[in-house]
Amino acid sequence: MPITLVLRQDHPKEIGYLIKDVDEVLTMPQSILINIINKNFFSIPFFTALKGFFKEIRFLLKLKKRRFTISFTLFPGGLGNEKWLQLFLGIQKRVGPMTIGYTHMVDWDNSEHVVENNLDLLRALGKTVKKMPLSLSLCGQHLAEADKFLEIHDFNFGEEIAVGMHPSVSLSRQRWPVERFAAIAKHLTAKPGIRVLVFAGPQEEAVYEYFTDIPIIKVCRLPFPTVCGIIRQCHSMFTSDTGLGHIAAAMAITTVTIYGNTNLNKYRHWGNIDISINKLQPAQYPGISENYYAGNRGKQAVLNVSIEEVIAIFDKLLPNGPASEFSFENLLPTKNQLVYA
Repeated sequence: MPITLVLRQDHPKEIGYLIKDVDEVLTMPQSILINIINKNFFSIPFFTALKGFFKEIRFLLKLKKRRFTISFTLFPGGLGNEKWLQLFLGIQKRVGPMTIGYTHMVDWDNSEHVVENNLDLLRALGKTVKKMPLSLSLCGQHLAEADKFLEIHDFNFGEEIAVGMHPSVSLSRQRWPVERFAAIAKHLTAKPGIRVLVFAGPQEEAVYEYFTDIPIIKVCRLPFPTVCGIIRQCHSMFTSDTGLGHIAAAMAITTVTIYGNTNLNKYRHWGNIDISINKLQPAQYPGISENYYAGNRGKQAVLNVSIEEVIAIFDKLLPNGPASEFSFENLLPTKNQLVYA
């Protein structure tokens, strides 16, 4: 994360992470503890009400013995139990949002990206923060495995361009219909020198039924680092608002992303070229306290993105121009399956 990269500049050998037994010790899978600078920095992305009381207390007493000197509460947290936990741990400098309990406070701006919000925590301590690009490092083994996978599927490096797609997404309100992804894949594979890679997780392989007659490369049942290596070989990545899109962005891959009821000022991909497709006006963006994907507004915003709009983007983004024999009428059985803005 950028906040760690900034600290690493001044303390390149003193940053360590505590992620062991996170699922048992904390109550949310995404809760992570990060000890930074000789175990004296404590970063808490999220915390919830304590459960498993005695187990939690034993763990917190162990943390208290570490004598942390500085804590960071990362956006979008800070309005719950984090501050009381940090007081219990006896942390002297507590950096967080504008609320009681913190010694250094940041007024988080809803029009500013979440990464910039978190870098503001460092600025509150007087740190000089330069522009920090995202980064995702992969070892040689995983890069070699990715290249081997593409070679097995007859991908010609240097002669062909790979376009990645991830049609699935965890929240249905964020999901662009899979048949439309298939329509885009059919259009792109008609272009000379374009190969389409369709990514699917263990519970998502049913999406391939929509691509039966399209010459795609199926990317599934692979170790996650190998999947990341394959994404790294892509010219661009086309997704709804999903994790693989953020992985691509972290490797500076161009992303084409369909967003629903999302505040793009805060949650668009950061640090890469992201072509954001969103039918909401900025005035309709949800606030910090709102449920970002609740209600029909987000679902309709996704459905209102048409196939033609996405095709127009890729025809400009990719070389060779529109496929010579492309016919929109052949993409879907009927145009009635489209929902226009």
